Formats: sequence, C-alpha cells, structure tokens
Amino acid sequence: MTHNTFQLSGFVFPGVNEDPFGLWDVVPATSGVSFGVGETSAPEEPVHRINFTTRDEGAALLATKQRELQDQQTTLTQIEQRLAEIGQSGSGVSFAAPIDQPPEFVTPEQSLDAALQRLTAPVSYGLFDRKQQAEQEADLEATSQWRQFLEQVREMIANYARVETAIAGTPIGRTAVGWTGDFRTTWIPTVTAADMQVHRHNVDVTLQWRLGTLRLVGVVGAGAANVAVKLGLPGGQLLALPAVWNFVKDVLKEWRKLQALKN
Repeated sequence: MTHNTFQLSGFVFPGVNEDPFGLWDVVPATSGVSFGVGETSAPEEPVHRINFTTRDEGAALLATKQRELQDQQTTLTQIEQRLAEIGQSGSGVSFAAPIDQPPEFVTPEQSLDAALQRLTAPVSYGLFDRKQQAEQEADLEATSQWRQFLEQVREMIANYARVETAIAGTPIGRTAVGWTGDFRTTWIPTVTAADMQVHRHNVDVTLQWRLGTLRLVGVVGAGAANVAVKLGLPGGQLLALPAVWNFVKDVLKEWRKLQALKN
C-alpha cells in the first residue's frame, strides 16, 4: 500500500537527526529513482523526495505543509523578538526552573537560562558531582552538534536543491535548483499538466524550507549576540550559540506538538 512520504536524504541534523520544521523524515541516502536510461539522481547530495498516494491528495498535503512552514516562520520572528528582549532587559534571564524539576516540565526558557548560567559558573571537577559533570558533557555535545549543523548548512548552500516527486510510486519529475535561480527539470514522457503543477508546488515548498533553515541559522546567531550581553564574557556570542540553538529547536518542537493537539 502506498503512503504519503516526505523524505530527505544526504542531510543530517546532528544529535536528533530530526527536521526542526517537521517537514522531512530524514533517511539514509539512496541510489535515487530513474527518469531515463542510464539517468539517476545524485545520491551524494541532499535529495528532497516526495511520494503521494494520489495527485489530489498530494496537492492538498503540500498546501497544508506550506501553511505550516509559514506559521513556523512567524514563530521564528517571535523567537527573535523574545531573545532581543532578553538582551535588552536589565534583570537578565529569569525563567529558572525549580531544582530537580522533571525534564518534561522544563520550558525552553528555563533550559536556556540554565545553560547560560552554566557558562558563567565556576567549573568544578569534583568526582562526586555527577549532575554537574553530566551538564558539562551535554553542553559540549550541544556545541559539537551546532558546529556539525552549520557544516551541513554550508554544504546545502554549495549544492543544488534536488527535488523529486512521485505519485503511487511512479516518478513524475526531478528538479535541480541553484541558489542563483536556475532550474533544470526532467519529466517522465507521460507526465500531464496536472502532474507538473504538483511537482512545481513541491519545488516551491522545498525552497521555502531551505530558506527557512537559513533563517533559523540567522535567528540563532542574532539571538546569541543578544543574550551574550548578559554573560559579560569574552567571546560570549560564540559560547551562547549552542544554548540558543537548542532553545529555538525546543520552541519549534513545542509549536508542532500544539498543532498536533489541535488537529
């Protein structure tokens, strides 16, 4: 039985391997689909591959995904404003969680506050302070994941956006889009005008996602610059980047959970 699938291969989200916007299911790179004799997609580059059960269902689903991406861009704007307010406030971040509060009840603001406080707290190497050791290791891992994510985004910018659409397992079209706006599309011989419209809509949604990912990086960078004012440390912006990145991801995840409850 055919299912609607949104799959992204050749791109890794370090640590969680989960799309922050919830659009794509991240899967291992594959050999691609064939659009002609001896012609397959390039597996070494990120490929955005969608398969719909029917054309009409696909068109409706793409419209829904596009609205969700637009709503999440609005959420990014709100996050950006909140981080700016934190930087401008005179009292600092004030969302501290109660001691030993279960992780599932800790808000993104409280997690951000705790991470920033750890950056300014004296480092302890006590063998018996397991909680602090675990927190330090988590902060180091977040730093590593942020750097890996930036590297993935750099590679994404360097490569074409490769977008593939299929209906009931039959490929319709494949498009390679450069950042300068040049398009190269390959169609199957039996493609219809309605099929083309669905694939073009897929390309639009994919490009919207890519631009949203770049904006996410920008929001993290600007947010880190704002909250770094509270740190008063040399290189505070660089130190704050992983904590702010986690904050942005957590807020977007909360938004998706809220939408799931509404639906």
